[in-house]
Amino acid sequence: MSLINQGQPAEKPYEYQEYPKWIGDKLVQNADEEEALLAAQKPAQEQAEQTESQDEPTGDEPALLGADTAADREALIATAKAKGIAVRSNWTDATIRAKIEAAQ
Repeated sequence: MSLINQGQPAEKPYEYQEYPKWIGDKLVQNADEEEALLAAQKPAQEQAEQTESQDEPTGDEPALLGADTAADREALIATAKAKGIAVRSNWTDATIRAKIEAAQ
């Protein structure tokens, strides 16, 4: 007695369906809705990018807040040394920043 094909239909292979899908927090049903949603989001993204570029330091002052790169860390260390603070290698950027602010 075989269990294969005993009056049951064979399983259908999986077929990928692109829609409906989530774009951010919106559910779109087709390509037209997706295109309209992305077009509406584009101006908001451009405005956010412009705001971010305005917040970047100009280079006139060292970037002390949010030092995420090695260059920013070096600027923190240089500022600390200029204020007479001996910086330890195991200090985090936040610790260096706190020592600088305390010395002011």
